[in-house]
Amino acid sequence: MAREIFINGGIFETRLALCDDQHLLEIHHLALGSAHDFYAPAEDTGSTDKSLEGRIYLGRVVHVAKQMGAAFVDIGEAVNGFLPISAAAQNPAAPGGRLPHEGEAIAVQVIREAFGAKGPRLSARIDPVLAARISGNGEKPPRLLHAGAGALCTALLKMAGDERVERIVIDHAAAYALVKRRGPDWVAKSLQRAMPGDLFATAGIEDQIEAARHLSRPLPGGGSLIIEPTSAFTAIDVNAGSMLAGNLREKVNLEAARAIPHELRLRGIGGQIVIDFLALKNMAGWRRIIGTLKRGLAADPALTRVEKISRGGLLAITRERRFAPLTPPRAPRDPPRPASGIAHEILRELQRSARHRAGRKLRVRASPAVIKWLKKQTGLDKALERELGIIPSWLPLDGTGNTYYEIFEDS
Repeated sequence: MAREIFINGGIFETRLALCDDQHLLEIHHLALGSAHDFYAPAEDTGSTDKSLEGRIYLGRVVHVAKQMGAAFVDIGEAVNGFLPISAAAQNPAAPGGRLPHEGEAIAVQVIREAFGAKGPRLSARIDPVLAARISGNGEKPPRLLHAGAGALCTALLKMAGDERVERIVIDHAAAYALVKRRGPDWVAKSLQRAMPGDLFATAGIEDQIEAARHLSRPLPGGGSLIIEPTSAFTAIDVNAGSMLAGNLREKVNLEAARAIPHELRLRGIGGQIVIDFLALKNMAGWRRIIGTLKRGLAADPALTRVEKISRGGLLAITRERRFAPLTPPRAPRDPPRPASGIAHEILRELQRSARHRAGRKLRVRASPAVIKWLKKQTGLDKALERELGIIPSWLPLDGTGNTYYEIFEDS
């Protein structure tokens, strides 16, 4: 099987997609792009819309919550980091495994991005050689000690995991140069350039992403999965569809058990997951279903834990969150897309059509919320003129939903 990673470089967003024989396995959005050379500068602090994973900070402990088994650490970013006490106790700077106290300086590394209201997850376990080289002795916390290889390379290596991918295809020259310069040797040997703008569309990834945004996922035999993320957990309902007969229930459940591991990884679903299988009376059937589900989850690089199934067919799974979810929690019957999502879609459309419109002045009309988001992005107009050779005008369009927009040449 051919494993490939496709990287689509945007103006303020970069997308990474892991594919296996053109079958999308995982998608990740990074809040950085060509407007800042695909690398978040060290002095760019205070923003919640950027990637921190891999960075090492000299932080300051602001609170130790023993009941939660964690310490909260100020790392100089918009939100405090979350440090498990078990990890804090193994900090080499804490003699005898002593727990940190409030006000203490501690070196930590970001191992997981912030999500929602939760701050980034931290670890005090830092490679000794690296820790010695970037010692924060004499420094005043909070302070960035080491920016690492950068968010793009960090995300790429995390997505590749232990299995070396055969090809890494990048559609932006600056992103390509950054990965080649900062990535390990095996990454440099796997790199390939692609035409800018429409890499995901030509590779068939765009359609797969759009399909994964839907709440419903059809199963081969006529049933379906209804996947509804909420703020507390993700509910997955197994629907029989036309296969309601009792002797077909196990078949629907088996199809669901095969599909669910892939959907969890593709959609970036983490935390608590509750699956409502079709009820069965046959315990041997339940064992086959759980066995199928566990075999699928075994191929997932994220840590998962499967609980015991209830008599009614409810099964709880806990999955480690690797990347931000493709679709954040929303009301099942009212799924509005945020203004930033439509703005990124507009920017991708400008990239795709740039070679036909280079040197032109363009008018972009969209909802006031989308136009407001675009106008707030520092350096956007200059980046579009430099990167794409176009000069945009942003015009609010009243009376339309967030998803509607128009792009046309200025006469």
